[in-house]
Amino acid sequence: APEAFAAAVAGLHHHDWVVFTSANGVTATFGELERQRRDARAFGGARVAAIGPRTAAALERRGIVADRIADAYVAESLADALLEGEPPGRVLLLRAAEAREVLPERLLAAGCRVDVVAAYETRPIGDAAQAELRALVAAGRVDTVLLTSGSIARAFAAALGPVRLAHPPLIASIGPVTSAAARAAGLEVGVEAAVYTVEGLLDALERALSAR
Repeated sequence: APEAFAAAVAGLHHHDWVVFTSANGVTATFGELERQRRDARAFGGARVAAIGPRTAAALERRGIVADRIADAYVAESLADALLEGEPPGRVLLLRAAEAREVLPERLLAAGCRVDVVAAYETRPIGDAAQAELRALVAAGRVDTVLLTSGSIARAFAAALGPVRLAHPPLIASIGPVTSAAARAAGLEVGVEAAVYTVEGLLDALERALSAR
């Protein structure tokens, strides 16, 4: 709820760690700080963790250098980074409303106190946009589809519906978690990034297309 998010942002300094799982979460948090007429000092003594280089870069643009950055853009890697050495104590996890439970479960199992707050939500594609997307794909006007999250994979599959395509587009996934969600939704993944970032996805796609 918006009230819970606003309260979490107001209390950033009460936590040992503030954890961001996407650049979207960073954008939403600093938007709320601006609404509250506050700035990066609101973090106080809390340390900050980011799930990958893009999220860390989004923080740095706003004056925050992440204390821990996950090696890979997956929750398991971020959990490993946070649990290096002494358990992180009280953790505020700012993430999408719909997300995997791997990270909070790992932290709770390690004895941490975890506050999970939705910073933003991914909304489904509207009916008109779904119809337009379906028509474009069915007409063969889409060569490649880039999937950057499991929620996007599910939304794309839902927009297509049970349509059988004569010339399906090449589907490229940002990583194994997204690929698993895509396959569970009935999509065939043709390319998967080895580095779980948009840049890594584009590199994997370029290599795949060059090999054709």
